[in-house]
Amino acid sequence: MFKAIHAETGKDIISIDPSWADRIDLLRLLDRQNKLLCQECREPVRLKAGDEKVRHFAHKHLKNCSLANVSPEVLMVRALVYARLVQEFGDHTTLEKAWTISRPIDCFVDTASGGIAYWVIDRGIKREDRSVLEEGMKGIATHVHWIFASSMRKPLQENPSALSLTTTERALMAQSSLDVEIKNGDLVRGKSLQYVDHKAAILDTHRSLELVHAPQVYSSKPKMSPLADVLIAPKTGEFAHTGEHEQFLVVKAEWDRVKIPKRIAAEKEATRLRIAQQAEAERQAWIAKEKAELHADLAAMAARASSLRSRSD
Repeated sequence: MFKAIHAETGKDIISIDPSWADRIDLLRLLDRQNKLLCQECREPVRLKAGDEKVRHFAHKHLKNCSLANVSPEVLMVRALVYARLVQEFGDHTTLEKAWTISRPIDCFVDTASGGIAYWVIDRGIKREDRSVLEEGMKGIATHVHWIFASSMRKPLQENPSALSLTTTERALMAQSSLDVEIKNGDLVRGKSLQYVDHKAAILDTHRSLELVHAPQVYSSKPKMSPLADVLIAPKTGEFAHTGEHEQFLVVKAEWDRVKIPKRIAAEKEATRLRIAQQAEAERQAWIAKEKAELHADLAAMAARASSLRSRSD
């Protein structure tokens, strides 16, 4: 874990926060004084920091604590994502945000327009657990991003851009405003998955996922970038690769060019239908009026005939 609670102040201490980079001795002192506590079980944790390991905390005594069961891969991906988010959002960023639904949220950003959550996944999640997780996220985050560990990515040997997806991956494919193309005269928004390779510190994004062999084989358009070079949307927190926004603008411009004639044609067709419907309504009204007048004339003629018969009698 990367977050501990100060036993006296109750404040969060994030081991990998840049503010602690030159204060390792203070963290070690707090460690020796048992003033660093696990945020879940409130037991003492120790600082582990070395040349080869990312600074983190570990329980001093083995306890039945869920935070002790997080995989090293999730921890490493969490650290990489956090570091990039801090560069973008500064003090608005935290990690291992506690909540009541499940283990802490890997990374979280507080913005004026709402919270942005990042959840790292390194294994399949049961459908019922997934539903609880997604529903819980709605209560605390405006935008949720599912980040898969690279160990879950299963490309086909004969076609590396095609993926064999688990049920969890298929359920959590996300639509992106950047993943758009024009198909058959319509603007189509695709679905994406994002993976982080913690060893190479790379974001591997697969856009335009499309089922090619039911139920799990999908074609995709892969994009890879060093995580340090990844762009982040300030309002939604979405990760994007260099050039994706420019490509989106190209597609948007083409769509604007296509949709204007389509809109004009649609407006003309709507006008034609409106005129036709109005003409039909007027025709039906005229027919109804003629029928009414005819019935009135027939009724008057019948009345006069009846009156004449009465007189002759």
